Amino acid sequence: MTAAPLRLALVVPFYEPDADVAPRSLQGSALGELAAALAARGHTVRAWQLARRAGTVAAGGATIELVPSSALLRQAAAMVFRRAPRYGPAYFEPAWRLNAALAQWSPQAVHSAGLTMDLNLGLTGRTAARSAAPLLVHFHGGLPAADAFTNRLRRANARRAARVLFTHPEQAAPWVDTGILRPDHVGQAFETSVRITPLPRALARARTGIDGDPACLMLGRLEAVKDPVTTLAGFALIAERRPLARLHVYALTEALRRECEALVAAIPGLAGRVSFRPAWPRERMAELYSAADLLLQSSRREWSSLTVMEALACGCLPVLSSIPAFRAFTDEGRVGALFPMGRPELLADAALRLGPLERRTQAPLATRRFQEALSFEALAERIEAEARGAMRRGQP
Repeated sequence: MTAAPLRLALVVPFYEPDADVAPRSLQGSALGELAAALAARGHTVRAWQLARRAGTVAAGGATIELVPSSALLRQAAAMVFRRAPRYGPAYFEPAWRLNAALAQWSPQAVHSAGLTMDLNLGLTGRTAARSAAPLLVHFHGGLPAADAFTNRLRRANARRAARVLFTHPEQAAPWVDTGILRPDHVGQAFETSVRITPLPRALARARTGIDGDPACLMLGRLEAVKDPVTTLAGFALIAERRPLARLHVYALTEALRRECEALVAAIPGLAGRVSFRPAWPRERMAELYSAADLLLQSSRREWSSLTVMEALACGCLPVLSSIPAFRAFTDEGRVGALFPMGRPELLADAALRLGPLERRTQAPLATRRFQEALSFEALAERIEAEARGAMRRGQP
């Protein structure tokens, strides 16, 4: 028997300080893609985003509405933010108009972004409860607060949630340990997804100039939390045993660039085998992943990672530090490889186990992993399952 379609609401109760969200930008956004994927499953879907200006857009059968607060509330929120900075001014901006529209629509289930959006998550939780609609909260990073007042607010918000969805359940441990979440509140769903289409290898290499056997990528911010030193030291060990190996570094920030370049210069035989390049155009990232064999990443903490998702989608195998988010992406290391954090020699061992034959075998598994578990369609299926489960349990 086919399950009845649902009235699903998506809520984003925040916007970045420097973002002027325009309706036309929402169709290809993560919110627009998720709303469209849920609508494609037969549901009636409406999404609301807190914003500076009003607007409405259709996204693949779903409707997205930008709902601004009053100018007076925005000014008050900015004043509070200047005195007590946290996240951004929108954190202090109560989304009353958004929640009034949500209540009027009367959804059967509500999905809200951000466990740490304390004020507006509380408002959305109250609105969902009044509609007897289960509330699913998607975790987008953060830790319990340092002050008791905020944690009490978060505990009250968590009691209204049917489920809080984490990329990996282990990310919930600090929230459970502090009593904000109960273990039965914890669910699993990837934070978001991407749209990306792989290119033929020869074409991608011609466009990017990426070469090597293996051709390795290092992408993102050159910052301590990414631990680029472990990646570079690990690649040096790879290069000792694979003379044709090359590492192509595309840096988004310069924080540790000098240290990284000095390390490369100090290791005999590494000069000329590691290239530092500027950030690649966002709309052309598929070229990098399609040209490379391995993505090397040694992060010490990640809540999620678009980089790893994109690599998997293009068949570029990730060799990653064994942190919870990366274990979730790789199906606990069944696709690509994992190594203990901060251990360059084990990074090298993991990468070297992925020889040419293993890479040819695993590349299709990586793309399948993305399609079946990490795509917007898979995320929509997961959110629907959580919503139906909460409705069966009678959790408002």
